[in-house]
Amino acid sequence: MAAVARDESSKTTRVLGVILVKVDQASATVLSLAVAPEYRRKGVAGALLDRALGLARAQGVERACLSFVSRMPQVAALKALLRSAGWSEPTPRTLFAETAPQQVLQQAWAQRVLDRGPRNATAFDWSDLTPEDRAYVEAEIAGGHYPQDVSPFWDEGNIAPVSLGLRAADGCVVGWLACHFVPQTPGTLRFSRSFCHAASAFSGNGAWIMATGLDRHVNSGLHQSHPTVLFDVDCRNRVMMNVYRRRIEPYIDTSYQSFLVVKDLC
Repeated sequence: MAAVARDESSKTTRVLGVILVKVDQASATVLSLAVAPEYRRKGVAGALLDRALGLARAQGVERACLSFVSRMPQVAALKALLRSAGWSEPTPRTLFAETAPQQVLQQAWAQRVLDRGPRNATAFDWSDLTPEDRAYVEAEIAGGHYPQDVSPFWDEGNIAPVSLGLRAADGCVVGWLACHFVPQTPGTLRFSRSFCHAASAFSGNGAWIMATGLDRHVNSGLHQSHPTVLFDVDCRNRVMMNVYRRRIEPYIDTSYQSFLVVKDLC
């Protein structure tokens, strides 16, 4: 669904802004909201939001959501608009951090966990994932035992060969690091989806799988063509956020966050 704001006061109709919204049963997601620079802060964005959400409400939508990143040029204006329109306060979703992989890999902790190896698990190349492995992970995600937001099956068409998984002694998959190519940013390898089972038997495997991914990257043929790594860390994943804060953040060149806001329409 789309709504467009036009200036029809002159002979030539001019588009001032546009909004794109995806409607899925009782929810709506704002995919894009753009306003021509010279018409910003003049109520165009607010009018577009009102129009699109009114159309969504008429279709039975009960809730709308919108996500944005902190490095957007107009982020302060967008946050003010959403606050005045009754949207929720922004909730952190994903932390993005960019650096050269060697800057993290050369740290003492990385070498220490690489020497130690994974706890109570065995590593395998993600390309060796079996149909049984896949069915198990999908069932754990569907049952709410593994988080959907770090599913290793996201964007499988762009997955990089340095990706890896962890199997416990009983053969169950208890961790993974899914890395992806980023077509929009050549030269960057994205550490997109990482997860390690929270059971105490697997404690420390989050740091190990991250260091191993970096080691595989640096020592692969990909490093020359993709010298930069971009980490995705789910802000709600306390274990991985702890690994990031302690082990990776001090060696990051740039970072930014994505946020989610919601609004009830009923």
